[in-house]
Order: sequence, then C-alpha cells, then structure tokens
Amino acid sequence: MYIKKTLIINILAGIFIIPLTTFAQTPNDYSIIPAASSGGGVENAVNAVGASWGDVRNNYNAQAQNLQGNVGDQLASGILTRDTLLNYVVYLVRFLSQIGLLIGVLMIIYAGYLYASSIFAPGNMSKGKSAITNAIIGVLVIAFSYAIIKLLTSAFLS
Repeated sequence: MYIKKTLIINILAGIFIIPLTTFAQTPNDYSIIPAASSGGGVENAVNAVGASWGDVRNNYNAQAQNLQGNVGDQLASGILTRDTLLNYVVYLVRFLSQIGLLIGVLMIIYAGYLYASSIFAPGNMSKGKSAITNAIIGVLVIAFSYAIIKLLTSAFLS
C-alpha cells in the first residue's frame, strides 16, 4: 500500500514539475513582465545616458548595447532597441505556453478520472474519451506553436 502511494505521488509530482521546468529549456521566474537584474545596473544605465560626457544619442546607443541581453532591464530602464518587442513576445509566448501545458496536463488527469469513473456512470466514458482527445490536441497545438515561434525568432533575432 505504501509503495503504491509513493509511486502515485512521484508520478503526480513529475507530471506537474517537469512541464514547468523543462519545456522552455531556459530559466523563467513565472511572471508576465520579466524582472530587472539587481545590483543597480538599470540605474547606472539611465544615469549614463544623461551623463555630461558625450551626447545623449551616443550614450543611449551604448547603454542599449549593454542592456541588450536582458529584456527586464530594457523595460525597467526604458532604453529599448529594435529587438526589445520581439524578445518580449518570445518571453510572453514561453510564459503562456508553460501555463497552457500545465492546463493541458490537468485536463488529461481530469479526462482520465472521467474515463475511470465510467464504471459507475456509463455516460462518462464518451465524455472522458472526448476530453482526453481534446486535451492531447491542445497540448500538441501549444507545443507546435512554441516550436514555430522558436523557429521564427531564431531566424529574425539571430
């Protein structure tokens, strides 16, 4: 009995944790707007744009190059490049795809429950079959849409 409970707990933990951590293959803080880095980098960049040396345009372009790797720093400072919007869309799609995968996994579990409970209520078998079919289709649509976005962004942002 103890082994069955442990096995079920491990399977459920794997179902919930693996999609959230491995789908995007990059670290994510699970927020819609990416966080700025700590340590005063954003404040230093903003102060450097308005510095007395050089002109503002050259200072802005130099700081935009320095902040190019972090979308959160770019959005927090207001020092944007032409790729900032595309990078944010990539970040947002990754976030939404992780949420969608979590919902897909929950729907597959619910559909399995409906299908298993068809022993007690015969009408649940057709509901369970259609629910699991729709959940699998939804997960596939999310996975392929993420792959298409990844392909397009690698072509245009590289």
